[in-house]
Amino acid sequence: MTRIEAIAALESLQGPPGWKGGPILAGWGDRRSWVTVGDFRGIVTVTAIGGNQPGWYWVRAWAQGGHGSEVGGKVDAGRLAVTLAWACGWVDAITMEKP
Repeated sequence: MTRIEAIAALESLQGPPGWKGGPILAGWGDRRSWVTVGDFRGIVTVTAIGGNQPGWYWVRAWAQGGHGSEVGGKVDAGRLAVTLAWACGWVDAITMEKP
């Protein structure tokens, strides 16, 4: 997978409802992030690894609200969309207001 293909994969990703995707950030690897809409509860980032691991991405999720929680892992391009949805759902689940 070329860098152009990796960037195209990042651009094509859609977050779930309630999440807003940002632009591609170049610099320390090609990266795109999604944040919760409305009250900030969390962020999910996807970074193309490149180099000797083309077609692989780091997916990381952080939850806000005193939880200090973080999850992340390496995933191949074929599982990228479902992993993004899972990571966003994880943030939603642990930051949900409980009565």
